[in-house]
Amino acid sequence: MNGVSTRESAPGTEEHCAQAPAQRKIDTCRSGPAKSTICVEPGGGRNTRVSAMSSETRKEIRFFVSYAHEDDEYVEPFLHGLKEMLAPSKTYHFRFWQDVDILPGETWPKEIRHALESCTLGLLLVSPAMLASPYILEEELPAFVGSGDKPVIPVMLKKINLKRHDLKGLQEAQLFRLKAGPNNYRSFAQCGSSQRGDFFYDLHEKIEERLDKLLK
Repeated sequence: MNGVSTRESAPGTEEHCAQAPAQRKIDTCRSGPAKSTICVEPGGGRNTRVSAMSSETRKEIRFFVSYAHEDDEYVEPFLHGLKEMLAPSKTYHFRFWQDVDILPGETWPKEIRHALESCTLGLLLVSPAMLASPYILEEELPAFVGSGDKPVIPVMLKKINLKRHDLKGLQEAQLFRLKAGPNNYRSFAQCGSSQRGDFFYDLHEKIEERLDKLLK
């Protein structure tokens, strides 16, 4: 086919390499089981190597998302933006569990306990409503504070009073906020649309730094 050759390699792997006529073949294709690699070699007009990245090569991270439903106005855009920022991570494949994932007929206590037990770490969306929730205090926070052994990423979703509010055991944890200037920290709700990109960018960096320490 005018200098285009197709050959089979390892089982479950297929390679397509384009080469220029009358030129020594330089094989730069590497492949593994059950993976497809497409290579265009020097002389074919460009030098490009395309390889599909499988999520199996990344570590799976399961977030348990704890928040108050009174904050849904901010929870939805927060999670949408964070998921979008985390999706292309080279190292980690992120999954999020929320109580809205509980199916009809399933029991809340059982499903929440299972999600808490199976999560990698908690993503706590801290707000006045979240700190005032008896259910979160009794059923969710104990997995992450006090005698709980699950690591946690607390994020200030809405502004709280660090001096006056009862932080329910989170007072010893570093809460993530956007640093907008010297002594100027903002919750997600305080960020305008132009600052939310910075919020997600910085939070992504801190999440991966924390995971690098936990999983090394």
